[in-house]
Amino acid sequence: MALENILIDNYHPETGRRTRYVQTENGAIIVNDQDRAAILEDNARWRAVFDKWNASKQNLGSTNTMIRVASIPMADWLMLDRLGITRHQASLRAFLNRADAQKFRTDDGRKL
Repeated sequence: MALENILIDNYHPETGRRTRYVQTENGAIIVNDQDRAAILEDNARWRAVFDKWNASKQNLGSTNTMIRVASIPMADWLMLDRLGITRHQASLRAFLNRADAQKFRTDDGRKL
């Protein structure tokens, strides 16, 4: 059984984020965690009211072609960043197109 000593435990109730600095027998690690329930429920609400026709019409003739397609909890974003996925647009799109990442989508879920 590994011996752990939590040196810092920082919890933010308004965001549900927790960061812990843990000393183990193998060295120190930083653990990021977050209660994802509220964000995922909000994403489901965004998906329910997403209108692809109005979203595309808003961008006609405009240089601003941004449409909100996802909301990713910070703890998950940090994991994706460590994997290098956030650094390449194609990698991030491929991640968001996966079936297990649909919970992060706020649009109609079509292929990006």
